[in-house]
Order: sequence, then structure tokens, then C-alpha cells
Amino acid sequence: MVTRSNRRTALLAASACVLASGAIAEPASVVVTAKRPIKACAEKDKGCIAEVVKEVWARFPQQLGTICDGWQIQATQRAQNLEAFLADSSSPLQAADGATVSDKLPAPESAICSYKPEASVHHTTAQTWLPWSIVPSEAEIAAAWPAKATAESGDARIYCGLNAQGRLIKCSLSDENPDKQGFGKAALALAGKFQARVDPSAREDLPKLKVDISVHFARAAPRHGVTLDWVALPSPDKTATLYPAGAAKAGVATGVGQVDCRVGEDGALGDCKLVGEEPAGLGFGAAALVIAPEMHANLWTRDGQRAPGARVVVPLRFNAPASATSSPSGG
Repeated sequence: MVTRSNRRTALLAASACVLASGAIAEPASVVVTAKRPIKACAEKDKGCIAEVVKEVWARFPQQLGTICDGWQIQATQRAQNLEAFLADSSSPLQAADGATVSDKLPAPESAICSYKPEASVHHTTAQTWLPWSIVPSEAEIAAAWPAKATAESGDARIYCGLNAQGRLIKCSLSDENPDKQGFGKAALALAGKFQARVDPSAREDLPKLKVDISVHFARAAPRHGVTLDWVALPSPDKTATLYPAGAAKAGVATGVGQVDCRVGEDGALGDCKLVGEEPAGLGFGAAALVIAPEMHANLWTRDGQRAPGARVVVPLRFNAPASATSSPSGG
């Protein structure tokens, strides 16, 4: 078999197998760098290699999936190019009788990419969204700020189980950025402050779930324009009753009232102010101010921030009931 000889004495993962920057290039040109050194291993030291591979996967599960795909593409391309070269009648080299070209990954890459721990599939097996009834307070998040952190902000992702009460259990760190500043440890310290909102009939299913939670830390957290998930929306029946009579009389079939509101501790919108309506002067803004408190946001955002305390601009659309814009039958 024609293969590239492998004379490296250290596992590739030890010096360059961790994509820490978060930027992923095209698969054929993936370049991997490590911010935190990982110890080198002798090529024949299988125990050391296994330890390093496990650590790399635990720290960078999502990035390595893309990197392994890129490595396999490169290996396949190398094999195809070599096979074409050896088949060329003008080539100074010829393959031995019965020899084949291998598209298998070299040993270090193969050790990395064949290892599939639970952490490597967090992003495909875990829930990334749950409705929460309790989340960390601003004071608790501030108290968890890492003492050694020099960055203005940081992010971490933790992977947890759930007990029957919706509390997080058996949490482990999936990723943190920037590295070595304590944001991962801080996120794990906050895990006990979460509780999922659970339907009593579904409690027995909770221990079967895994959840992947992002936690964002910032010295000055932005509290406007936060992207929210909604756990309660106005009922269509109530929205229909609020359709402005003036708009219906004018034959307008739809309109929008835009409000700027604060998310309360229970997720409900409050302290709302009208910021616009279309068409103007027909009552859609007033209707939006009435219906907005019916909306409840999830208490924790997908990008790892508290929703309570944030302000959000919400456009609320009203569609006329079928009878509202019909022409009167009489004169």
C-alpha cells in the first residue's frame, strides 16, 4: 500500500488541533491553533494519546467535528492525486503490483476523529432551549464573575442533566471563551440557580433529558435589543376584540403597533411605551399597548443572558376579523 510515512513523535493534537478562535475556514484549508498548550505524546504512547484526545474533545466538541470533516476531505484528495500521479505513464514512480492508495487518516488524526465521547455530540443530543421558572439573578451573575478575568466579557457553555424537579444536575463544561480566565468555572457555579418550568405530568421524563446552556458574562451587559424566546403570546380571540373600530370602519385589513417594553421578573412585558404605528392615527398603537402585557418571554436567552430587566421593541400585528371590514348590507 502506498502511504505517507508518519515520523511525527508528537500527537498532532498536542500542538495544533484546537480551533480556539471560533472562525472556521473552508474544510480543505482548516488551520488549527491552540491557545492553551496540550502536552505532547510519543507516537507509541497509546495511554498518553488517549488522554490528550479525550481532553481535546471535551474542550472543543463542536469545532472538532468540522475539523475532522476537513481532514478527511484532505486525505481523500491526497489519495486521489497520488493515484492519478502513479497511473500517469510519464510518472517516474510506479505503484508495486497489487498496491493501493490509502485515503485513511494518519494515526494522530484518526485517533482524534474516531473518538466520540458524549461531549462530542452535545450540540446534537441536548436541548438548547427550555422554559425556565428560575434563573440566576443579576447579583448572582455579578458575584460569579471570575476574579482573574481581564476580558470585558466572556462566554461558557455547560452540559447538564435534569432531576424530576427541573433542577440542573451533573453539569460539565463544554466550552469557554476566552480560555483560562475562569468563565467556565463561573458558569458551573451558577448551574444550581436554574430551574426549568415543568408540567407535572412530564416530570418523569426530565431525567432522560440533557440540556446545553450558554452563559454570557459582561461587565456592562446590554439590556436593550436582547433576542427573546416567547413562552406565552396573546390569544387570537383577545387580539380580535382589540381590533380598532376606526380601522375597521375605514376598511383597513391589517395594522401594526410597535411598543418598547421592559421584561419583568416573571417574563411578562411591562412599562411599555408606544414607538410607532402603521397606519398612523387608527388606534393600532393603543391596541398594542393593551395586548403587550399578555406576552411572556422565557427568562433565559439562547445566547446566555437574563431576560428580566431587558428592554425590547416588539411589533404587534393586528388582522381584522372577517366581519370587521365587510360592507354594510344597508344604506
